[in-house]
Amino acid sequence: MKLKDLQQQVELLETKLAAEAEKMAACLQDNENQAQVAKEESIGRENLLKQEFRRELEAATVARLDAERVLFKVTNEKDDAIKNLKLLVASLEQDFTNLAASFFSDVVENQVKIDVLMEALEMGNVTNIGTEDKDKESLMDKQSMTIC
Repeated sequence: MKLKDLQQQVELLETKLAAEAEKMAACLQDNENQAQVAKEESIGRENLLKQEFRRELEAATVARLDAERVLFKVTNEKDDAIKNLKLLVASLEQDFTNLAASFFSDVVENQVKIDVLMEALEMGNVTNIGTEDKDKESLMDKQSMTIC
């Protein structure tokens, strides 16, 4: 009976061993499943981070392009304003030059009249002022043509 008892004990131990092997296989499978789930979650998080980074990069690129567009517009407006101011300055300079020439012409004309009057007064010949005045005006017109 001893052999039979030993044989039963061996069978019982083999059954326990098989049960433990199944538990271990199930535990290993469970661990592998958990590792696969963790890996998939990690990949999912990584993809989410990549998408978020891509969106932020796109937003930054759009903002940069908008800023460049605004800068280009402002630069063009500034250049146009400078060009308009230069045209205005040139026009004002021309107006000033024309005004100065007209003023100088009037001064010369008045000086000629004064000289004619002074000369007539010095000579005591007031009656010739009218004819000399016309001669001086003719002379003055010639001078002003050479000045302008």
